[in-house]
Amino acid sequence: MNLIYKNHSEAPIKGLYPQSGIHTDADKFGIYDFHSGGPLLPYHKGMTKILYLRAGSKLSIDLKAYICEEDEIYFLRPDQYLQLDAHSRGSMLYYTSQLYLADLEDQELLYGGLLFNSIRDELSLKLNGNLAVAILYFFEAVRNEIAAAELNQESMVRGLIKQLIVLSLRAWKNQYAKLELVSPEADFTRLFDRLVEQHFRTHHTVAAYAKMLQITPKALTKRFGKCAKCTPSEIIRKRLVLEAKRMLVHTALNVKEIAYKLGYEDPCYFIRFFTKQVNMAPQTFRRFFQSGLNAVA
Repeated sequence: MNLIYKNHSEAPIKGLYPQSGIHTDADKFGIYDFHSGGPLLPYHKGMTKILYLRAGSKLSIDLKAYICEEDEIYFLRPDQYLQLDAHSRGSMLYYTSQLYLADLEDQELLYGGLLFNSIRDELSLKLNGNLAVAILYFFEAVRNEIAAAELNQESMVRGLIKQLIVLSLRAWKNQYAKLELVSPEADFTRLFDRLVEQHFRTHHTVAAYAKMLQITPKALTKRFGKCAKCTPSEIIRKRLVLEAKRMLVHTALNVKEIAYKLGYEDPCYFIRFFTKQVNMAPQTFRRFFQSGLNAVA
């Protein structure tokens, strides 16, 4: 499989600066190493991203700012929006969902909710010592495999990414075990998260999800009270607000169109809902955040 090397002087995107990058002509996967150097072409738009950042790097995910106090790794779903400070350093491994499309077990591993979770606060995996060495080995292995352009390259890269995710999943569980994020009840909340991710545009009530889980709304709320920081209704609201923010800032859809896409038949009701949650009307929020924004999806 031939490699494509692009001229980095083309179509710069302000704020994200790679040192070097390669990707395949099939556009299914690639890797970038970046520092405060030259511009990046948007090969990774709409792709899953595993982002390694050095200590001191600054980033924003879905308009929320983060600072890396140490080396960290982030796992971003295709629908999440990323911004990096101009002086951030690290590497980004990106790939399309087609890479794992045929394997349902792998899809569950990738999007089961521990690493790739768009509404959880604990987004990153802290890297230090042997873990950093082990994680960076897979970045280097993918980089070398793409550069070699040998037969069955896609299968090799798929296997390397899967190993990277399994290793990260084990490390994440160890890192956050003390926060009670690893337990049967925590697994139940992640199941709920996945259902919300699949149905938030059409189902806005706790009762609807309780029915899917074949329990009562009261029992559902009670199970969340044992380990979750948020109630089921709060999670539903947070997901709706997150998607509304994404569409307000990153699309040209008007408020009425956004309301319909989120399952609101009455745009006025959506406006009241958004304003109550954000303390800002949708149009005001759009004007505030679109000014000078340069996000990369």
